[in-house]
Amino acid sequence: MAAVAAVWALLLSLLHSSHALIGGHDAAPGQFPYQVLTRGLDEDPLRNFGTGVLIHPEWVLTNADSVADYVGLMVTLGVVDRDSQDASRQDIPALNVFVHPKWPGQWVWLKSHLNDIGLVQLSRPATLNDFVQVAYLPEENWYKGYSGMAATVGGWGHHLTDGFGYRDMQRMQWETTTVMSFPTCYRLRLFVSEHTGSLKTNHICADTKGSGPCDDDGGAPLVVRDAKKRPVVVGLFTTAITHGEPCQSNYPSVYTRVAAHLDWIRSVVNETLS
Repeated sequence: MAAVAAVWALLLSLLHSSHALIGGHDAAPGQFPYQVLTRGLDEDPLRNFGTGVLIHPEWVLTNADSVADYVGLMVTLGVVDRDSQDASRQDIPALNVFVHPKWPGQWVWLKSHLNDIGLVQLSRPATLNDFVQVAYLPEENWYKGYSGMAATVGGWGHHLTDGFGYRDMQRMQWETTTVMSFPTCYRLRLFVSEHTGSLKTNHICADTKGSGPCDDDGGAPLVVRDAKKRPVVVGLFTTAITHGEPCQSNYPSVYTRVAAHLDWIRSVVNETLS
């Protein structure tokens, strides 16, 4: 009974939060040097942009939904203002885009967030400096210890405006969060989402506490720090988890668990580099 009461208390605190936006802070230049912006060169007005994380000078990890089926893809690194022309900015076209072979596609409701992970091979290596750096992949089986760890998440996606409208952010927004255990996430979402049954153990959840990822934040990395204080990407925000409820502001946000896909990531990267 105590456990049930605790779950209800947490649920109520989420639902009654006074904040309803992607995050509360403007990112500073160089604060998240591993985070990148992805944009389609086809300029489809219905599919603006997404985000991702640099894991190698030539490779970006993101979600499949953000990069699949584009005519072309441009990756922007080294900026927090998406239209900034600062000297730190690097615009690198994609050479290849890979999506997980078991991702069912963008328009398969309730399932399109399964295996929602992709890789972008850059056409040239990024130049690493104070504004552009790589994040690290998690170790094998290390994901079991994530629950309760502090994490950060950010992006350029939708932000709740005064009233009921949304707008995309010019400047990257970020927020701190806490990695949530899968059983707790499942129980909380059971009360607020008809799609809870689509949650799988290859997902990882974070407690939004009233602010969390939104539309156009697909691929946003959920990052923790390891014992050496290095950034480790443990999740990628998946936009398709709630059809009709795009923003994750009042209940746990859900990410593709990177540790569950390490074999696929390594197979793609190693085969391409060999």
